[in-house]
Amino acid sequence: MARLPPGRFAAPIVVTHTDGPPVALYGRGSAGEYRIRLHARDDNWHLYAYEFAHELCHVLSNYDAHVPAGGGVRRDNQWFEETLCETASLFTLKNLARNWEQALPGPEWAGEAERLRKFFDLLIAEGHRRLPPEAPLAGWLRDNEAALRANPYLREKNEVLANLLLPLFEHNPENWQALGYMNLDPDDARSSLRTYLGRWYTNAPLEHRDVVAGVLALLSLDDVVPSRAGARLTASAE
Repeated sequence: MARLPPGRFAAPIVVTHTDGPPVALYGRGSAGEYRIRLHARDDNWHLYAYEFAHELCHVLSNYDAHVPAGGGVRRDNQWFEETLCETASLFTLKNLARNWEQALPGPEWAGEAERLRKFFDLLIAEGHRRLPPEAPLAGWLRDNEAALRANPYLREKNEVLANLLLPLFEHNPENWQALGYMNLDPDDARSSLRTYLGRWYTNAPLEHRDVVAGVLALLSLDDVVPSRAGARLTASAE
């Protein structure tokens, strides 16, 4: 994705295979490492890229900041993090394809750029990722948020928003650094989405607030952003 904030990772990331779904495990390894398990195997590099980008996004967004090593804590806003991580996968597929079209890392990778791009095109065009005609996103959020808060893995719902978030990061890849300022408050686990995103905006440094403001505007929650006159953030903890 983009370059990471200085000092963001003092611990390594260890990637291993799993026969189950890809996952970023809660709890560090014995050497303090993040542990990511991918389902991809053999030479399916498009799947490695897709899965790893998603799990790396969780690590970037402090997914384990307030969760015990064994998990078990419900995070009502995790669905939004899952959505962002799907956006990260789409972004990675598209940009890796473009980079490899311009300069392959080696002759043995010939054809992989096309494979990456075809997988991206397949995903982005899936019918369930599109809002119904003339359906505002605010209405979609009102109709689906309760279900997503109860089950963050409703992929066919959160992938609708993932597609819509992609342009915010394509416009400026450095916006991925804003993920480092998510999930910093213990109350984020159970707060309203408005409060959760409002805290993200407040915690982010000025150079990364534009992308959070863009997310809020997309969801018609931009009233939590201070006005140009310098009004205070209206979001409050619940």
